[in-house]
Amino acid sequence: MNTVISLMTPVAEARYQLKSIVAAGTPEGGEGTWYRYVIAQGSNEITGLRRGNHSEVDFAVREMVDRLNDRSNGRHAKK
Repeated sequence: MNTVISLMTPVAEARYQLKSIVAAGTPEGGEGTWYRYVIAQGSNEITGLRRGNHSEVDFAVREMVDRLNDRSNGRHAKK
């Protein structure tokens, strides 16, 4: 008996998504270039600040989104 596997099976939609990364003012007592990021989960939002250039912040926040999605799907990173 042949089994057919559909390549059109929908992939689970990510619960968390990067919504924006924009330049922000330096917080009191801080130094360097800062960015404000927003991660969305439906109508909920996580907003934070991170120091670095745009590429560094983008990379770090995307990793954060991946970890959040892994955790929400029951996958936990090894320690």
